[in-house]
Amino acid sequence: MTDRELMQQALDALKDTHYRIIGAGLLDQDLLNRNFTVATALRERLAQEIALDRMAENARELGLDYEPMQPCAGRNCGSTNHNLHSAECFEDYEKATGMAAQQPDIEELEHENRLMRARNERLQAEVERLEEQSEKRQYHADHVVLEKGTNDCVCTHCGQRYHIHMPVPIGIMTAIVDAFLEAHHQCEKPEAA
Repeated sequence: MTDRELMQQALDALKDTHYRIIGAGLLDQDLLNRNFTVATALRERLAQEIALDRMAENARELGLDYEPMQPCAGRNCGSTNHNLHSAECFEDYEKATGMAAQQPDIEELEHENRLMRARNERLQAEVERLEEQSEKRQYHADHVVLEKGTNDCVCTHCGQRYHIHMPVPIGIMTAIVDAFLEAHHQCEKPEAA
C-alpha cells in the first residue's frame, strides 16, 4: 500500500468518525477540533503528494530529468524546499545536532568587538584625513564643467574635452572629474578677439 493510499484511508476513517460523532449527538468539541486538525493536515499532505506527482509527470512529458523531493517529515513541516522548514522542525534539528546547547564564547565576542572598534577608529581617521585633503584641494574653477547630454568634461578656457563613457561607477566618475579639474583649474581665460 502506498503512502497516498494510507493517507486517503486515514482521511476516510476520520470523516467516518466525524459523521458518527455528529450522528450520535456526541458534540464533544475538543474531539471534533482534533479530528478537524488531523483531517486538514492529511488533506494538505495528500494534495502536496498529488502536486509532486503532477510536476514529475509534466517533467517527464517535457523530457526533463526531474525527481520530486520528498516532503520533510519534521514536526509541523512537510516542506519540499530544503531551505524552508517550520520553526518546530528547525528547533528539533537544533536539539538533535546539539546546536541549541552551544553557547557563544563571551571572551571571543569581546575580542571581536575590540577588533571592530579599532577598525572603526582607523576608518574614521582615514575619512577625516580624506576630508581634510579634499578641503585643501577645492578649486574655484567655474570654467570647468560637465556638459549635460554628452557626458563630456569641458574646460571653457582652453576648449579641451574629455568624454566619460557611460555607464560608469560613481567613484570612477568622480575620480575622472577630479583629475580633469586638477589639470584645468589654472587655465587662463582666452582674450576676447
